[in-house]
Amino acid sequence: MKITRMKMFHGLSNIELAKLLGKLDKLQLASGDTLFEQGDHGESMYLNEKGKIEFYSQKNDARQPLAFLMEGDSLGEMALITGEARSSTAVAAEHSDLVAVEDHDIFHRDLRIGRIY
Repeated sequence: MKITRMKMFHGLSNIELAKLLGKLDKLQLASGDTLFEQGDHGESMYLNEKGKIEFYSQKNDARQPLAFLMEGDSLGEMALITGEARSSTAVAAEHSDLVAVEDHDIFHRDLRIGRIY
């Protein structure tokens, strides 16, 4: 799936989309790689272009599975919205291609303006 086909981008013009895509970073994770851990400070969100990401929480020494996010899903945006620490750990369940939005201003100005969310 190309990132430009993701539902969250359908409201953008070609010019807006080009500006946004120029500010995003691509990231590849191998199966088992950790994207972020519960308790980490979050300064970015991710768009899952390909693959599967597993979320789980850790309490004491027990690992509690929470969800799987698939191609086309976004993750990590709550850290940008609330400024709070990551509430769960995200690990690649298979090879995954992600796009990172690491600029707080991009998220608030370009992604939450109502045309996408």
